[in-house]
Amino acid sequence: MAGLAETGGRLLLALGLITPLASAALISVMLVAVFRAHIRNGFFGQNGGYEYNLVLGVATFALAFAGPGSLSVDALVGYAESGMLRGLGALGIGILGGIVPLIQRKPAPTTQTSTNS
Repeated sequence: MAGLAETGGRLLLALGLITPLASAALISVMLVAVFRAHIRNGFFGQNGGYEYNLVLGVATFALAFAGPGSLSVDALVGYAESGMLRGLGALGIGILGGIVPLIQRKPAPTTQTSTNS
């Protein structure tokens, strides 16, 4: 599911189509990536940290505020609106979309060692 959200979000963002929804999808994917894989490695990306994922999430968040621009499909169909409401909406949906899989995550199974006495 994360692969579909990331691929779809990137494609929509590259085309400038439904930009707030694309931003929300990518924010949620980056949030999950940070907390599932990178946060335990610290901040810096050279150590496998969450720096790069944070930059990607913030960049898509900024695009939700700024809008897709004049060379986008949204502008072509007359939907090239931007602003505070769309940016905060994308952030809210992105956080919600990322929190749900993080809450549903099952902890890693623990191995029990048996002792022969």
